[in-house]
Amino acid sequence: MAQAVRSKGLDLARVVAAALDELDDVGLDAISLRGVARRLDVQAPALYWYVSNKRALLEQTATELWRTPIRAVTVTDGDAIPPWPELIGEYMRRLRASLLSRRDGARAASSAVIVDDALLREIEPTLARFSAQGIAPDQLVDLFQTAQHATVGFCINEQHRTTEPVDVAERAKRLADTPHVAAMGELVVGDADARFARMTDLIIAAGHATLDGDASAQRASS
Repeated sequence: MAQAVRSKGLDLARVVAAALDELDDVGLDAISLRGVARRLDVQAPALYWYVSNKRALLEQTATELWRTPIRAVTVTDGDAIPPWPELIGEYMRRLRASLLSRRDGARAASSAVIVDDALLREIEPTLARFSAQGIAPDQLVDLFQTAQHATVGFCINEQHRTTEPVDVAERAKRLADTPHVAAMGELVVGDADARFARMTDLIIAAGHATLDGDASAQRASS
């Protein structure tokens, strides 16, 4: 079996790439090891050299969706490090683009964990640099986790909204007797890019409230 797998030029990267293409074609609910194997022109047991079951396949697939966003906001020891608000905004934008690039991408990423230790190790210099600036790693991780969950949820809604697009202006006319409610239309169902930008700004503002508040408390107690 090992020789047959090698003769096909199979490796984990090819398996994950095939899984992403299969996700595009059949969706998250229908993806299977058998379908991915068929795409690679091998038997399903050949994939067990790389993924032990469907859950492991989905975790590898989700990790690939996170790879570019994470690398976009990590630095090496010698790099200049941007301010954390800039990194969080960039992470959210890159993550949204990655999730929307694949059918059911947001759902695929929503319940999986990163399983590439090498990718996780790439985060260490960034956390260390911020820690040296007085921002505790747990604070930064909490902020990025909040940003990540908000982005994934937003993208799930984008990819799986089942209603027809809303005519915001026509809706506002119907609700003219309740002007505050009428004004909600653009905020709730208006342009997705604008809504995502506002959500990003809110999360960064919350981060400022947390980090700036902690810094003020530390100065007051010293």
